[in-house]
Amino acid sequence: AVALAGYQRDFGKYPASVDQLVPKYLEHIRRDSFSGRPLTYRKTTSGYVLYSVGPNGKDDHGRTADFEPGADDISIRVPVTVK
Repeated sequence: AVALAGYQRDFGKYPASVDQLVPKYLEHIRRDSFSGRPLTYRKTTSGYVLYSVGPNGKDDHGRTADFEPGADDISIRVPVTVK
């Protein structure tokens, strides 16, 4: 999330892919502890969602139990702020 904020500060938008964060903002893309794959990143109309699939190992598309019973993704949602 910090690397995404740095990219957004420098370019005025979020990257299309987290691959664009390497090597300036990150040495490498972190792996999801539960799936072994890179963390999932998706731009949205209002910002982005960055998430892990969570303990159930199922991709709930960034939804947590707060959004949907049974979902357990661990996510960070950031809306775009207008200055």
